[in-house]
Amino acid sequence: MFVWLHAELRRRELACALPELPPKKSLGNLDQAFVERRRQMLEDYLQALMKLPAVIQDGMVWAFLDADEATAVVPRFLCRPPSHAAADRCLAQLKRAVADREAEVFRLCSPVVIEELANFALAEASEAAVQAPPQPQAQQALQARLGNRVRLCGVLVAVSVVIIVAT
Repeated sequence: MFVWLHAELRRRELACALPELPPKKSLGNLDQAFVERRRQMLEDYLQALMKLPAVIQDGMVWAFLDADEATAVVPRFLCRPPSHAAADRCLAQLKRAVADREAEVFRLCSPVVIEELANFALAEASEAAVQAPPQPQAQQALQARLGNRVRLCGVLVAVSVVIIVAT
């Protein structure tokens, strides 16, 4: 299975260098010491993959892990590219994840996620909400920022409700 994952990630030509897949051993591969070493190397391989934003944004690793969308949405938000379009996608996914299943809101209540949501809110608030010049690109950027703020409010409301109910 790991060989398949590695081949698929290479085939996708992601914008990152993939870690090396640990080697297999054809003879003596049932030796307990080898099995334990290989298990640890495969675990290290997965951890190295999960540190690569391009891999996290791609769906292949999540399919390999048999993870649902609610599991993938938080890591995707935390390592999103720094653009309004990426923030828009991630916030929409976060909002959908908590709106569809209230039981999934706990994923957003970790200190790291709350800190990133707060940092995102501060960054959005610090951008001047001035009247956009008549250029279509500037108007689109303003619309994206406003849409992101609305989505962020929806996510923060869902998280706040969970925190209030829990206390």
